[in-house]
Amino acid sequence: MRNVPGITMFEPAEIIATNLFALPILLLLTNISRTSAIA
Repeated sequence: MRNVPGITMFEPAEIIATNLFALPILLLLTNISRTSAIA
């Protein structure tokens, strides 16, 4: 892993929280883009 200055400032709990918040949104966006491409 690279030592990125922005990431090192975050605490592990914050990273987990942002991942839990961002992953469902990314999944929703990919699902919407796939269904719109099919339709």
